[in-house]
Amino acid sequence: MRRKLAALCSLALMATLAAFTSSRVVKADAPTIQITGPSGTVFVSQFPYNTSIQLTISDGEGQLDHVNGLSISVDDGNGSAQLYSNINAFAQQGQDGPIECSQQFATSYPTGSCSVSAGVGTIGLPWAVPHAGSYTVTVSAKHQNDLGEDEEVATFQLVAVEYPAPPAIANAFINATPSLKSLNAKKRGCIISQIAQRAQDPNNYGPRPGPYNTPAIQSDVLAIAASGCAQ
Repeated sequence: MRRKLAALCSLALMATLAAFTSSRVVKADAPTIQITGPSGTVFVSQFPYNTSIQLTISDGEGQLDHVNGLSISVDDGNGSAQLYSNINAFAQQGQDGPIECSQQFATSYPTGSCSVSAGVGTIGLPWAVPHAGSYTVTVSAKHQNDLGEDEEVATFQLVAVEYPAPPAIANAFINATPSLKSLNAKKRGCIISQIAQRAQDPNNYGPRPGPYNTPAIQSDVLAIAASGCAQ
């Protein structure tokens, strides 16, 4: 009888521990974040450069209104800067209405964009890129409900934001100059190649990442073209 009672007590204790353990591991589903832009290498004529960070957010439970605390930061390699923090972009319209972009978002970020389609939220927020370089964009958001809180962090490497390089400036100048635009591909390639070689010396057109001496590049293009471009 004592053994049977001890076994029953042991089973009861195991059940209690199992219930306690399961209640501790149940959490909210983390939202899914995808940073869609900007991407690749972006060439610009001046800084600060105004662009927009674009991202999509979805929720495994279909509860975008439970996604909150959206934060965005950028790192140029010299330290991280917080652009946005604790944004609540989505809200349910009425007790049983659809989930749409919140009025709070529209009021707080009038130059931003927000939309919801098929349970996926799309957000765009302005970013003034201060200088040329490579940037890492990090976005985080939380899902909170009665089961707890979970957080998702997405990191995206923006390869570079740069001024146009001397060969690109030379090519654009050739395209914009009627007397040069008709050059055959071989001669055009020869001119651009010589500009690229000269650009290796920062004393010619300026150091990387720019801005570069456009008049000097254009002058050299005309001189090289007039000389017949002998490599």
